[in-house]
Amino acid sequence: MLTRREWIGTSLVAGAAGCSTNKEQAGWPAAWDRILLEKAAATEAPRFDEKEALVTRLFGPGYRYHTKFREGRVHDLRVSCDYALTLLELRTQNGLARAQQVLNRVCALQNTDPGSEWYGIWGYYLEEPPDKMQEADWNWADVLGGTLLLVAIRHAARLEPGLQARIRASIGHAAQSVQRRDADPGNTSVAVKGSFVCAGAAERLGMTELAEYARKRLARVEALIQESGSFAEYNSPVDARVTLTDLTRIRMYLQPGPVRDSAARIESRLWLHLARHWDGFRRQFAGPMSRCYETDLGEPFWLEKSLSGRLGLFEGRFPDGIKLFRVATRLLEHQQRFACASLALHGHLQSLETGWNNFLVARVVFQDFLAQFQILSRRICVADNPFPKPATRQSPRRATGD
Repeated sequence: MLTRREWIGTSLVAGAAGCSTNKEQAGWPAAWDRILLEKAAATEAPRFDEKEALVTRLFGPGYRYHTKFREGRVHDLRVSCDYALTLLELRTQNGLARAQQVLNRVCALQNTDPGSEWYGIWGYYLEEPPDKMQEADWNWADVLGGTLLLVAIRHAARLEPGLQARIRASIGHAAQSVQRRDADPGNTSVAVKGSFVCAGAAERLGMTELAEYARKRLARVEALIQESGSFAEYNSPVDARVTLTDLTRIRMYLQPGPVRDSAARIESRLWLHLARHWDGFRRQFAGPMSRCYETDLGEPFWLEKSLSGRLGLFEGRFPDGIKLFRVATRLLEHQQRFACASLALHGHLQSLETGWNNFLVARVVFQDFLAQFQILSRRICVADNPFPKPATRQSPRRATGD
């Protein structure tokens, strides 16, 4: 039997699915992937620095606790690595040549000294290696290591042999850095991303000692979710997207086994979690949220493709903008309809007609309840003494925690 909160989530998701009324245009045409990739590449092309073989970014004056930079132009390593992957996905000869330039440069900028405090990671920017940063970001072993692993899985055969070897070495250094750091399982997105890097290195590079570590790492994440009943990044649109990206990578590219099994259970749980917080009328995730950088989702292509066009968020419109690059690269991992692979969410979507009717009934009942409550409130306010005054009055204890 569904709890009240679960039932409300079911109705909202069903209502959201009903927002797209044109069934003939439902889905995600394959041509849309190409459009997004081409737009992403075109957005970054003017920012590419031929001399440094990296993509540049204008850096604003705002404070960022990892870097000492405050304003100016920088060469962004993560954006550059994503750009290389986008070019490889487009499969053009000129794109291949540029992608190899970028990947050679990125691999060369990794700290590969096992005795170093910053072993296996990168700085954010060419201008600021890890040892020069305000505080080095260890997540970059997981982030760039994961992108390089995806390059190796999907495009290694097209790359020059020397670059293939450098990418494999970089993945190995990143995986060992991930294991050395052993991030807290409460940092769900990073813990899952690192599990993909370590398990992938075990399978693709023969680093078999990492296989058991990846299994235990993801098992700890799953156990924590099970114990707490939710995710540490509660209802976070940003972290959910990152986590789902890597859960999808695990399902698509790793061999069947304990890591994939654990990832599938977490993925199903996360989709159900998101479904319960979706506001179909506003096309947003409803609060509260423990981690949210923006209050407006905009037009999340990752969500639209994941649900095979069921939400009707943008109906094929592709506006220009800097965010398209980040979105397009994330779409590469969503080759399958991984929302439909989640039986829990699939069940929600299939209950469209019943759920929608239930929601309309619930809204009427709730409005009636509010009307009755207002009448009762007015009666209490005008009464002389509706409640007896207690003989003694004690101050309530201050609540602690949640």
